[in-house]
Amino acid sequence: MLLQGAMALAVIGIAAVPAAPLVAQSATAPHTAVSSLPDYQLEVGVTWDATLSNATTSSKFWMQGGTVEAQGRFCCGLGLVADVAGAHIMTINSSGVGLDMVTATFGPRYTWTLGRKRYGLFAQGLVGIVNGFNSVAVARRYENSSGVR
Repeated sequence: MLLQGAMALAVIGIAAVPAAPLVAQSATAPHTAVSSLPDYQLEVGVTWDATLSNATTSSKFWMQGGTVEAQGRFCCGLGLVADVAGAHIMTINSSGVGLDMVTATFGPRYTWTLGRKRYGLFAQGLVGIVNGFNSVAVARRYENSSGVR
């Protein structure tokens, strides 16, 4: 397997925050004000990704894929986020060799909402794994201290 066990790290970006939290309300209390709703909410996003990559040479190639991300916000903009992404290319620069990659990351996120809670800025720190497969990888050779393989 290629790239197994690699670490993925921090991302800073902008997110669209739903106008209303995803919480259940009682049918017997339709007059409940938005300000009395709990501070927690769940947000889910699905995106398409295009990733510009390069092989060990200067030639570059595009990988296509998608991402599913879920965030649970608990209090004061703090929450946890999980992200699973996949990318694929059938053949790298007409070489006949393809590549598939799947990443799974998770970690904390702080979201600062802007005007009327419609948009927000977030900062997050994610760690996880990357698994590459359906490709060709150079085999590693391990030697002990005396040089014996």
